[in-house]
Amino acid sequence: MNMKTIKAFLLAIVIFGSVDATIPEYASRKWWDEFWETTDGWGKPNDRVLTLYEFLDGSKPEVTIVDIGSGNGRNSVLALMELFKDRNPQSTYVVHCYDTSVSALSGLQKLNLPDWLKLETHTDNVNKFNRSTLPESDVALLYGILEYVNDARLENVIDYAGQSVKTGGYLMVVTLVEGEGAVVIEGEATRKAQEYTERLSKLLRPFAFVDFPSVELKHDRHDIGRGYPEDHLHHVYRTLLVKVR
Repeated sequence: MNMKTIKAFLLAIVIFGSVDATIPEYASRKWWDEFWETTDGWGKPNDRVLTLYEFLDGSKPEVTIVDIGSGNGRNSVLALMELFKDRNPQSTYVVHCYDTSVSALSGLQKLNLPDWLKLETHTDNVNKFNRSTLPESDVALLYGILEYVNDARLENVIDYAGQSVKTGGYLMVVTLVEGEGAVVIEGEATRKAQEYTERLSKLLRPFAFVDFPSVELKHDRHDIGRGYPEDHLHHVYRTLLVKVR
């Protein structure tokens, strides 16, 4: 290694932190496996998810939830366990968790679940979904997964998720979008908010908006591809739809 290369290497350390040649490609299956082996995830369940489950409890004997890109089940399994930690629900819940990470799904399988909560895990890549991939559901979550859907498959994924929802059921969409000050992460697709609203309106004609689409600027801190946590900003798009026919 010549002096010029050494100086460049040291400068990279100063600017970016320690350089680790073993860091896998960001958002690859290996990266996600290592992520779920070394972290508790993204924090607590989302409050809007909790209010939706509270509303649905007792509406029918069995409520089915499909969590697409579930990770550790923060907004499905863990949300239900948080909501009903001090009481039993009126419904039985069946949760289908889809993720590419074996580590994430293995962690879910090791949980000590209550009798009223049934779990099925599926190791699937969202970009390879087809019309028969998803079971019928009362709630489908596209929560933090559309960033990893390529442009050619985006409409298919939205369409399949919508088709899986029973009449009277709900589809929640939460994804990162473009915005001033938001970090751009290689390996993630951050589209315009209006693009999502237009596609949802076009593809999900049997649905109506319960929560109109909104975008908020959110501070976050996690690894964004360099092997260590970093502070950064996201613009987060959120909406909830109900299938009316």
